[in-house]
Amino acid sequence: GSKLYSSPDGVNWDPVAGWQTSRSSDNISIRTMTVYNGQLYVGTENNATGGELWAYDGKLWAQKKVFKDPSVAELHVFNKKLYAGTWNFTDKFKFYQSNDGASFNNVTPSFGGDALANVGVMKLIEYQGQLYLGTVNYQDGFTLLRTADPSNPKGWEVITTDGFGNPSNAYSWAMTEFENKLYLGTFNSGLFGGVIDQL
Repeated sequence: GSKLYSSPDGVNWDPVAGWQTSRSSDNISIRTMTVYNGQLYVGTENNATGGELWAYDGKLWAQKKVFKDPSVAELHVFNKKLYAGTWNFTDKFKFYQSNDGASFNNVTPSFGGDALANVGVMKLIEYQGQLYLGTVNYQDGFTLLRTADPSNPKGWEVITTDGFGNPSNAYSWAMTEFENKLYLGTFNSGLFGGVIDQL
């Protein structure tokens, strides 16, 4: 299963206490981490029983939720609430909101385009007071959405549903703010019309 390490100086690394001994080996990947309410939250990929969300207070681990989708792909804190985006290899992604880090409500965005082909949340980022959600879509190119109120599934503004006009832009993989501009980097391997078309 996945491994988790910590370092006090960036040079010396040790396994985090309790992670590997209390976690199933089916948690093959740690996909995302964030800090919420003074705890470290870790989301996993688990293709056997569903992606898991764990919280660590520095001493003990507590399982917060097991999702139906195989992967907890992205976590983000926005307006003091915790948001989790999933990845499902055969169905549309899901998007959840939590006010306490333990109970979650499904607030998956409702938007146009080929929503079903958006199988995963690739990136969540806050920019100029809005939450941006970028997906992975091997068929049409990634979708990019934004909203100031993620609790409203119908309140999302659609920026693109076709990878900025390039269907081979499958992932909105990396996003960050620099000099008052929002940057987005993609994964593009020329899949459109190739492997995916055959599948």
